Amino acid sequence: MLLPRFATWYSPSWAIRLRRLTLVISAVAQRTAPVVSVVGRVWARRRTVAFALAGVLVIAWSTGFFLFVRRQAVAVVAFPTLEAHPAGEHNLVAYRLGTTVRVSSFFRDPFSQHNPGYLVDGRTNPTLVEKWASDPGDRHPWVELLWSGKRQVRSVVIRHAGTVESADFTAQEYSLWCLQARPVPPPVVVTDNHAPVAVHALACSGARGVRVRFVPNRPGQIVRIFEIEVWGR
Repeated sequence: MLLPRFATWYSPSWAIRLRRLTLVISAVAQRTAPVVSVVGRVWARRRTVAFALAGVLVIAWSTGFFLFVRRQAVAVVAFPTLEAHPAGEHNLVAYRLGTTVRVSSFFRDPFSQHNPGYLVDGRTNPTLVEKWASDPGDRHPWVELLWSGKRQVRSVVIRHAGTVESADFTAQEYSLWCLQARPVPPPVVVTDNHAPVAVHALACSGARGVRVRFVPNRPGQIVRIFEIEVWGR
């Protein structure tokens, strides 16, 4: 029974119909070929525009992410209190006393991070990494060292880059003043420092911290400080 059905499917009448259908399809294809070509070109152009827009969006997102990562932001390092302040004169910003360090920026890359916490770690022989360094784009870098309670400040010791690396990196121009002191004393202005370890008299009462604002030696040069000590009681 299968063979007759197969033969009927390919009977001459069906062959003629199939031939006519083929001719119709061929004619329609020839007439619509220009339209199909135009549609194809438009679609190709739309794809090109879509890919171009996608590329622009990816570049814009990547740029924004990079700027977000690299943007300057105030960094804060707060140490836990491990010891109470002694009664006599001492370094008010030793990290064990619960010092808080605030900086305008700090230098970081995939290979090294000059964390602001190094400013008060008390290391006498630090490595080149164990220092605070400002971001290259920070034109007005500053450091704040804060403590709990009101203290009497006598002097500030700054261990500059010249203590470990080239003296060319030692900060030459900066200002120091007490925070929340009463009465408010005038700032100490330094304009030509070349000492690797600089000691500055800064007398104030009732202070809760000290701020140091630096001027880079050259535009784009980072400020490098290994240690800051604030002596008082």
